[in-house]
Amino acid sequence: MITDFYKALQAHIEQEYPGIWIDLWNDQLNHMSEEDPFPFPAVFIEFEPIPWERLSGAKRGKLTMRVHFVQESYNGSHNKSKNQLNALNILENAEDFDTFLDGYSTPFCTPLSGISTEFDHNHNSIIDTIQVYECTINKPIGKRKMVPVNPGLKLTGNIEA
Repeated sequence: MITDFYKALQAHIEQEYPGIWIDLWNDQLNHMSEEDPFPFPAVFIEFEPIPWERLSGAKRGKLTMRVHFVQESYNGSHNKSKNQLNALNILENAEDFDTFLDGYSTPFCTPLSGISTEFDHNHNSIIDTIQVYECTINKPIGKRKMVPVNPGLKLTGNIEA
């Protein structure tokens, strides 16, 4: 169900921002030299722990997610900068992205409600604007389905104690 939500959110973002890089958050900005290179702007989705409440035949959870809207800027935003307006576009772009996502819903969740905005400026020319959203999700209780993570992986050899 979380996978379905993620894919629906990804498709929604791609409709408005064709070609944008979208991935699950894995602290990419603190490990840029180890990560696959990605273009800017980029969006990373980070899911927080979900508290669940049991209902009859289902569970209801409060989903909190942090959406990292990552941009690159080499312009100075100080009051004497000739490129100040270009530098401040970082803020406009992040605000437009928040307006786009706030209120979005899927069959898996109630409308997203933006609850906070954070600014991470600790990555030189990379600006990470983090929008935090909440929604309620419902998950049916039923059969478990295991999906192979790497179905092509074949292990051979002996295991010795």
